[in-house]
Formats: sequence, structure tokens, C-alpha cells
Amino acid sequence: MIGRGAQGRPWIFSEINDLLNNKKATSELFTANSLNLNHTRNQERFIMDHLLHIHDYYHEICSSDNNANLTKRLETSPKSEDCQKKRNTEKHTELAVRISRKHICWYFEQMIHMLVDLNNKKDLDSVTSQGLKQEVKRLITNIETAKKQFNQLSSRNAQLEHVEHFFGELHTTGDIAA
Repeated sequence: MIGRGAQGRPWIFSEINDLLNNKKATSELFTANSLNLNHTRNQERFIMDHLLHIHDYYHEICSSDNNANLTKRLETSPKSEDCQKKRNTEKHTELAVRISRKHICWYFEQMIHMLVDLNNKKDLDSVTSQGLKQEVKRLITNIETAKKQFNQLSSRNAQLEHVEHFFGELHTTGDIAA
């Protein structure tokens, strides 16, 4: 019954299992503690791996489609086969880029929700709260900008570099990724 709640936060299932099995839960949702560094870094790796797997999956489809096309079109000229291969590769690359946009933007949205929740905590003193509110506002702006930029990218490498750069920037301002 979780469904869309897992979009951008697929590790929620292990967090729920930890809670149900009385293990130490690592989620802020359950413990009201900030996420630990190792957990956050694991989430970053998960996001990067997810992005790579999306592109690899559609590259494999492209390769298998090309092999099928080659065996079916023995009569066609080599030039025609090359054009078909190129069209299939471009089609699957474009599809992988679009699907990556959807999934990575879900991660960006979850980061924003986490920051808004952090900003709304009532147990912070006023001095901490003022500084935190300013930092959260800045981070939300950075995430929204990164999301818009990501949606403009049209290649696998550009998407990977953008996400790596984004996480690198977060580490220079504090550990808040994912």
C-alpha cells in the first residue's frame, strides 16, 4: 500500500522492514534523527547506479533490436543497415534519457520534501531555526535549479556528470543529499 510513496525513495521498503523487525531504523521518518553519513552516501550511490542501469538497459535493448534487424534484413544493403542501427540507437538513447529524467526528478522532489520537513520541525531553538531556514531555502533553490538543468540534458554522459556534480556540490555545503 505504499505505491507512489516509494517514488524517489525506493529505500523506504528496507526502512519499513527495519522498523517492523525492531532493528535500528535509519530513517528520519522513524527516528527523528538526521540521516547518518553512510546511509546518505549509500543513497547517492543507489541513485547513480539507478541512472546507469536505466541507460544500460536501453542500450541492451538497442543492441538486441539491431541484431534482430540484421538477421531479418539480409537482403538490404549495408548502408541501409547502418542507417537503421543509427536510428535504433538514437531512439533508445532518447528513451533512456527521458525515463532517466522522470526517475531522477523523483529523487530531487524527495530531497525537497525532506528539506521542507526539516524546516518545519518545531523543536529547534530560534537561533538554530533562523540559520536553518535560510540554508534550507538556499538548498531548495539549488535542487530546483539542478532539476530544471537535468531536464534539459540530452545524453547519458551529461546526465551522469550533472548528478555527480550535484552531489559534489551538496558535500561542499553540508551532507543533506537524498
